[in-house]
Amino acid sequence: MKGTYTSLNNLRRQVFEEVARLAYEQAPYEAFNDVPYHIISGEYGTYRDSVFLERAVVRPLFRALGFNGVWQVSAGADICTLQEAEEFLKLVPEKQPFMGTSCCPAWSAMAKKLVPEHPEMISMALTPMVFTGRMVKHKFGKD
Repeated sequence: MKGTYTSLNNLRRQVFEEVARLAYEQAPYEAFNDVPYHIISGEYGTYRDSVFLERAVVRPLFRALGFNGVWQVSAGADICTLQEAEEFLKLVPEKQPFMGTSCCPAWSAMAKKLVPEHPEMISMALTPMVFTGRMVKHKFGKD
């Protein structure tokens, strides 16, 4: 099993590096859709519990239900991570001692409620679902 996790970690690293490169180059959103196919050879990934294999199985089922497509929120999570990292590097530790994530709206709301004296310590980055929704709208329009 250790080899599997090593392979998955390597895959995650490759995906992150490719997404970071595209973001840095300000590539069009369409370029992000091709990331899996640039990294994994063959039609589908061969890893157990692979998001790409999952997509290959789940997408046709949703299309059969009448949906036009399925988008993986992890693409938005990658963008959120990049934005939070940039924000973190600008603020911590020079302007504030720490920064909490904004990836989960429920966590962010809870942190602001339980520690109301430090709401500025929560990242202002949008959530992964918002980023993914914006990518979908950019690609397909508002409807």
